[in-house]
Amino acid sequence: MPFYKISKLFLIFFFWYAAAFSQNFPGRNYNAYNDLPNNAVRSLLIDSNNFLWIGTENGVVKKENDVFKYFFEEDGLALNSCWAIAEDNSRNLWFGSYGKGISVYDGSNFKIISEKDGLAHDEITSLYSYGENMLAGTSNGISLINIHTYQVQTIEKPAGKDLFRVHGFFEIENHLYAVIYNYGVFEINFKNGKSDLARVNDYKKLYSILVREDSLYSSHKGYLTKA
Repeated sequence: MPFYKISKLFLIFFFWYAAAFSQNFPGRNYNAYNDLPNNAVRSLLIDSNNFLWIGTENGVVKKENDVFKYFFEEDGLALNSCWAIAEDNSRNLWFGSYGKGISVYDGSNFKIISEKDGLAHDEITSLYSYGENMLAGTSNGISLINIHTYQVQTIEKPAGKDLFRVHGFFEIENHLYAVIYNYGVFEINFKNGKSDLARVNDYKKLYSILVREDSLYSSHKGYLTKA
């Protein structure tokens, strides 16, 4: 058989095999034209019941299978803008707004926590469940909130002209760290009922950190690092 015919048969078999055995994952787009109140999605969380929570610039959405439920300020949210979502050890949902603090949802009612209650700042940038507390990262500091009493303790931050903007938290070997945009990484220490910050490095323009196995990946403005 001529070589070109053999090649043609091989290509036909190759494409048939690839089509037959390749995995295709179905996808669906959710947007403001169908199921979402706004296309600007700021936060996502799958809770302990496997429900998907979606924080947008105009409300919070709960997706249970194909049923959507919506929450807005008139339902009890502090602000429709939701930049962070977390679930605490009591299975309450915490929604961080970018301007009016935190809304804690127990499945029926909302409780609002703001600067009036001692929160470091009303612009919430991240939330992190830590034992019997919820860590709230804000545009200018970190607050520790007891999930039972809602007592707020704001951790003293180092002096500096830039806002102490928190971009997230992570743990390594039972040590807790905070990622601060223009100050670097700080370890959060707890002693005698109080907490303080110890600088680990002074990275600038630090967006986020990912811990994967024995590696630490950090995202900076314009580049990534691995340690």
